[in-house]
Amino acid sequence: MKEVRLHQFPWSVKEGELSLFFPDRWEVKVCEISGAKKQKLSQEEIRSRLSKPLSGSSIREMARGKGEAVIIFDDMSRITPVKEVLPFILEELEAVGMTPKDITFVSALGAHGAMDRTDFVRKLGEEVVSNYPVYNHNPFDGCVCLGKTKNGTPLSFNQEVVEAGFKIGIGAIVPHLMTGLSGGGKILLPGVAAFETIEAFHRHGGRLKERLSGGFVPQDLLKDNPLLEDIEEAVFKVGLNLKVDVLLNAKGEICEIFVGHPAKIREMEVKEALFHYKAPAMEADIVVANVFSKANEGEIGVVTCLSCVNKTGGDLVLICNVKEGHVVHYLMGTFGRRSRTRLKLTVRTPDYVRNVLVFTEYPEESLRDYFEEPEKVLFFTRWEELLSFLEERYPGTATVAVYPSADIHYLC
Repeated sequence: MKEVRLHQFPWSVKEGELSLFFPDRWEVKVCEISGAKKQKLSQEEIRSRLSKPLSGSSIREMARGKGEAVIIFDDMSRITPVKEVLPFILEELEAVGMTPKDITFVSALGAHGAMDRTDFVRKLGEEVVSNYPVYNHNPFDGCVCLGKTKNGTPLSFNQEVVEAGFKIGIGAIVPHLMTGLSGGGKILLPGVAAFETIEAFHRHGGRLKERLSGGFVPQDLLKDNPLLEDIEEAVFKVGLNLKVDVLLNAKGEICEIFVGHPAKIREMEVKEALFHYKAPAMEADIVVANVFSKANEGEIGVVTCLSCVNKTGGDLVLICNVKEGHVVHYLMGTFGRRSRTRLKLTVRTPDYVRNVLVFTEYPEESLRDYFEEPEKVLFFTRWEELLSFLEERYPGTATVAVYPSADIHYLC
């Protein structure tokens, strides 16, 4: 048997791996992202990059005289290890006289469900949660209106963020199905926007569907994109002073950092990210899509890998191990068989995809709601059972493409 090992269980105390076994008669190829094995940055390297923002002035110089600061961080649907970059940032803020009472943390939930204390500790560390005020963003209340964008999107944002003297965002730059790449001002929009702003923003995404018809290509979404136009205006209106965007390897470790004003660092981080996250396109009878960095949004791995399934008929295997289950999404999620959210997300599987076979130790029947043809979705809690199913379907030779980072890759 051939063995393939995949990273699992984001936010686990111990690093988790899963071993998958395939028959020797099958041709198996592992299709990693280019930067899968890029070296993790040491604390010294992280400190060095944070001390020299690409946009010029140091963090302490930018924060001087600002009175109070807000630090916006991404939620549990992103594996960004925020706590690894916080010590130096807090040192810089304290150097200009800010105390813990002057520094507020706000999670960039967008329309996702709230985080609890355990989540905050995983993201920020026990010391921060114990000594600094940390809050969930509330998209349904407490937002300040700042006008509209040229696209007509109403701009309303978290009051804590808007009224803070110095605003810092911390997140990751990875491929994104609507904006091409994340990072930059997405920490504001949709991160800390009001629900009506988030809805109007996402509705622009409907104008981009044609660009995704042939598969996900980030470069096609990085130009003439109304979502990016809205984000750019949001950065200006809210006044985001500093963004820290990290590049992640296959283990979810920080392997590069971009620090500075979001407009000043964007060109460089986009160039690096497009090289870092590309994976080889391969058509196969069986396509294995592993989700790890965004494991609680498993359907992303399905969308990015559909084009790899053999056009004469094949199967897609989704490896989706997340104890906490699918992220709650008040705009695009599912809340019952009879109810629909305003922009309910469903994935259409082409006719050539026979089944979506979900391997997870934590099955959720409601995950079917994210598929237009839920009857195609089959759950397995033991790899041996899933493999037996595939061996019956492919008794002879078969080609297998394994994508270890299907939630943060793009094919080329």
